[in-house]
Amino acid sequence: MPISSPHCPPHCPVPAEVGDALCDGRDAPADCIAQALSVAVVVPTLNASPYLDRLIPALSRLDPAPAEILILDSQSDDDTAQRCRAAGFRVHVIARAAFGHGRTRNLAARLVEADVLIFMTQDAVPLDTRLLAHLLAPFNDPRIGHAFARQVPHAYATPAAAFARSFNYPAVSRLVAWRDVPSLGIGAFFTSNACAAYRRSTFMELNGFPEDVPVSEDTLFAAKMLHAGHALCYVAEARVAHSHNYSLHQELRRYFDIGVAHARAPWYRALAGNLEGRGRAFVVTELRGLWMSGRALLIPAAIMRNAVRWVGYRTGRHYRLLPRPLRRCLSAQPQFWARARGWRRAGVERPSQPWV
Repeated sequence: MPISSPHCPPHCPVPAEVGDALCDGRDAPADCIAQALSVAVVVPTLNASPYLDRLIPALSRLDPAPAEILILDSQSDDDTAQRCRAAGFRVHVIARAAFGHGRTRNLAARLVEADVLIFMTQDAVPLDTRLLAHLLAPFNDPRIGHAFARQVPHAYATPAAAFARSFNYPAVSRLVAWRDVPSLGIGAFFTSNACAAYRRSTFMELNGFPEDVPVSEDTLFAAKMLHAGHALCYVAEARVAHSHNYSLHQELRRYFDIGVAHARAPWYRALAGNLEGRGRAFVVTELRGLWMSGRALLIPAAIMRNAVRWVGYRTGRHYRLLPRPLRRCLSAQPQFWARARGWRRAGVERPSQPWV
């Protein structure tokens, strides 16, 4: 299905629904946008050596190339920092206990100077050299503050991991603005920092990612960005290989952290409206897909997995009722709770980060 604007060059990767404002009828190639913007790619790492055989060559072959690739390493025990330096990337080492999904990326934004910040994870591998050209194309529209890539499951992904990618990352690009929130609910705020681009001026205007949540810093930022009048773009042509084969224990901890993030951001729950409705749609679609594809034997495992996610999420939403040692045990981000304890000792519930 063609997705370019009718006023764009034939190979322009700009989603049509963004409209004519993106290319303004110019004849310039799509990647002229990428050439006009300075770009920094930021990758937080921890013991990333198993991924570097694929990641380093993929980042090195990007065309156009970013002005800078910054590796924020959390004191890896392996040779991650050495291999990244040898590849010509800039490496900045932080204390492992200081890592936070929002906190570390905010640090990166202060360490680089670029018009666009592209955050990736160590296990997200670009699938073609044109990743940046696709991601940057929407930024020709001044309304766009954020764009994120499509995630394709790894070859070794389990059926559950592969379904999660197909449900959340369809093959069609789309633009989302504040007017779409009533119809999309929480889906309007969906994004992922596994591979996402942010206009630096918008990022700084909105004070960066929240640091007082263990995860979901990307979706919370997307919500406040839309509320502030900016728009975001999902770019299906920008593809990375990224998926996780989580165990039930890992699912529990992951969704506990999501529940905690939502509990600490009641404004987000109020804006989203249909938090659990999207979850039900996910489960129903997955079970129907297993049945229709003749894999009914996987349905009990899918029901169990989604039940564990629900328990983890609901428990996280009520984390304040739990003793601190249990919170740390249930969380996949134990270092977050050490910082939260320090905030309370200082007499504050969380750092001051106004979002509107």
